[in-house]
Formats: sequence, C-alpha cells, structure tokens
Amino acid sequence: MGEIQTEIVMEIFQGKTSVSEVSRQYDLTPAQIEEWMEEARKGMENDNAPNFQDNFLTKFISTSIMPLYL
Repeated sequence: MGEIQTEIVMEIFQGKTSVSEVSRQYDLTPAQIEEWMEEARKGMENDNAPNFQDNFLTKFISTSIMPLYL
C-alpha cells in the first residue's frame, strides 16, 4: 500500500473523512477505497505485514497522539 493510500485509510479510520468524500475528491470508486481499508485491517491483524502496520501506527501516533502532548 502506497503512502497516499495509507494516509487516506488512516483519515477514514480516524473519522476525519468518509469513503464517499475520498471517492469524490480523488475520483476513485468506493469499492477501491473499501478494498484498501480491508487490506489495512488485514495488515494490522497479520504479523506477516509489519511494514503496513508500522507505517500506519507511526503515522497515527505522529498525527493523532503526539500533538496532544506538545
């Protein structure tokens, strides 16, 4: 999963945007975005996909949690 895809999925999971908003903004089908979300869910559950999990968690911590402490 690319960096932009990771960013989009993270924003949807955080409730900052919706599948329909992203679909319109990036001219993607909702099915494509939902596929990325499913890939992300599987990646977070699957020990064989540490790169996505590490990338997602790093971005989540740096954008959602760290600002609370700064």
